[in-house]
Amino acid sequence: MSENIYCVVLTFSLLFMNTIYLNNNTLIVNVGPQMSTWLLKKLSILSLIVMGLLVMSVKAYACHDRARVSDIDHTGMGTFTGAYTQSNVDHPWFVFNANAGDQITINVSNSYNSFVWVYKAPDGSVDIGDFQEEGTLADVKTGGGLTESEGPSTYSVTFTVPSRGEYALQLDSYLCESGNYTVTVSGSTFCTTFPATISSITASTPDGLAVQASGGASYERLKLVDRINGYEIRQSEQNAIGSFLITQAGPYIITVFSRFKECRATVTGTF
Repeated sequence: MSENIYCVVLTFSLLFMNTIYLNNNTLIVNVGPQMSTWLLKKLSILSLIVMGLLVMSVKAYACHDRARVSDIDHTGMGTFTGAYTQSNVDHPWFVFNANAGDQITINVSNSYNSFVWVYKAPDGSVDIGDFQEEGTLADVKTGGGLTESEGPSTYSVTFTVPSRGEYALQLDSYLCESGNYTVTVSGSTFCTTFPATISSITASTPDGLAVQASGGASYERLKLVDRINGYEIRQSEQNAIGSFLITQAGPYIITVFSRFKECRATVTGTF
């Protein structure tokens, strides 16, 4: 792009100036009545061509930029749709978990020419504000775009997951366009092996005995509080630590959730 800018400057300097200053050296250009009309026309045409190339270059790359994680729009496996308005700071983000060796396929169908980056979160969690240039996201795969044609684009990106963890997909416009998108993410086996370990133990706390579950990001306990005319009334409790006080005898069910609750497992028992 810098070469195009230089050509435009040089061409217009030749047309309208007698002296050009480049790198502190003076280049004297003899421009005046002796320059033929034919040469002026040729230079004018050349300048228009170069300016066109410059505009195309700017258009092709001005919107092909990484951005911080502004929000998390979609999570887990599945097909997701949405509308995208061209922005340099707010792109659609997709976050999912996967196991090492999983073959992830990302199918993209847009009404605009798009491009994707796939990242892994080195610290294990994709968070608002994460940015590849600061090391909070690590490159895994790129795909899409790469053409100078505006309008619909359809493509697939496939990669092998290097290690178990949380991954993020950033969808961006390649040519500064806006439009609708449909993205399908498939191939993760994370939910079939979630959590890696699950346990439930009874522990003593300052408030009394408690049941402790582990292996997830959040937890929910359902406990039976009453039976009326054959119906069971259950009470739900939720927290992020997996510890629930034992306040009465009877069966319990604890559900262990992944961070975005796309995966779950259960622990059952009786107090």
